[in-house]
Amino acid sequence: MTDGTIELRPPRKGDAKALVNGFDDAARKYLGDVPHPDPWACIIADDVVVGWIDYDFRREWLAPTEANIGFLTFAPDRGRHFASRALQLLVQHHLPTTECTKATMLIDRDNTPSLRLAERSGFTEEAPVDGERFFTLKIVHDAD
Repeated sequence: MTDGTIELRPPRKGDAKALVNGFDDAARKYLGDVPHPDPWACIIADDVVVGWIDYDFRREWLAPTEANIGFLTFAPDRGRHFASRALQLLVQHHLPTTECTKATMLIDRDNTPSLRLAERSGFTEEAPVDGERFFTLKIVHDAD
């Protein structure tokens, strides 16, 4: 999956090192202490892994057809809109091919870049979950 500037592709053998090395202090602050070496997709720019994007359906606050999205852009590549484009590819092109009806993001109140990304991407803020800001976006399927 590509938007002309980035590509989303499944992790390949050898990507785990980049995914773990890209897990810096900012990532630990917002994502916890455990790196994510096996996300749904790596974010690729100029043939280099610059981050990852992932989603899952297994959260206690989600309905069975709702997916929670997580992502990380590595420090040297932050501010270059790679996460925005990856999120757009995920919600407009991939999630509509699944049973997902709503994408969600749970974001730490202090994570200003991710909060801005959610708002810019058309997500709607809902009631907080576990003290974090909660955003949702209806997934449009071809038949909708």
